[in-house]
Amino acid sequence: MNEFYNKLQKQLERMTEKEKDSWILSQAKILPDWKQEDFYKSICGTKKIISMPEQDDIKTFCEKVKNGDIFVEYETHYVEFDDYGHFHDDWEHDFYDPEHAMSFISSVISGCHDLCVLEEYEDAFKILDDIIRLEFVIVDHPDTDDTCADEYMDLDMAIHERILELNRDDLLKDYIKSCREHSKNQDYVAEKIVDAFEMTLFRNCKTDYCITITEKDPLLTELKMRLEEEQKRLEKEFCEKSKQDKYYWDEFRDRERIRHISTLVEYFSICDKWK
Repeated sequence: MNEFYNKLQKQLERMTEKEKDSWILSQAKILPDWKQEDFYKSICGTKKIISMPEQDDIKTFCEKVKNGDIFVEYETHYVEFDDYGHFHDDWEHDFYDPEHAMSFISSVISGCHDLCVLEEYEDAFKILDDIIRLEFVIVDHPDTDDTCADEYMDLDMAIHERILELNRDDLLKDYIKSCREHSKNQDYVAEKIVDAFEMTLFRNCKTDYCITITEKDPLLTELKMRLEEEQKRLEKEFCEKSKQDKYYWDEFRDRERIRHISTLVEYFSICDKWK
């Protein structure tokens, strides 16, 4: 990227203003109609990423999701025999995205990555902090034979149900990077990062890829302290629930949360020994 950027910069220095204008106008001429306004806004400086929805549109989208105006539909049917005539005897289900919300989310996340490349970290973080926490209301499809057991669909569930595709590791990496660059308040940054690590969306992400910690990084101590506190809190809650009911409903989920946090504590403890 640096080599390309330097080569481009040298070429621009060799070009006259008239040549630059001519090139811009020639590119504008071959744009499809639906891209022209975005291109114009980019030239004006009001839109940083051409292929990314505008911030007002993103804000409106998030509000509609939270209010239940943008939702996903659930349809299920009992299937006695499959398409090949074999006895199936099971329920099959599908989720639908009538408002194309997942495509919108994909373009926003891609745009936030580009914002990070441009070092526009504040905008990237604020947008990602809202996007990764979205939960869609699940409504019944008119033809469904039953209701979904879940009331809401988060991004983790959307990926699992294959109506959303994204790279979790890259998303978490951009989220952490933009958070760290956006704020120098280590306590706030550590809180946000630990909260993200605890989300099911990022439960299996590669820690060493998503965050770079050096032996002298002041964030390291904050992260380790917060993770240890969270581990103690979860273990205490688990013990209290186990006393009331040895095999309670969410036992497996709670064990997995404790295991995940313990793994993170161990990872950052190893980093701490580098000091």
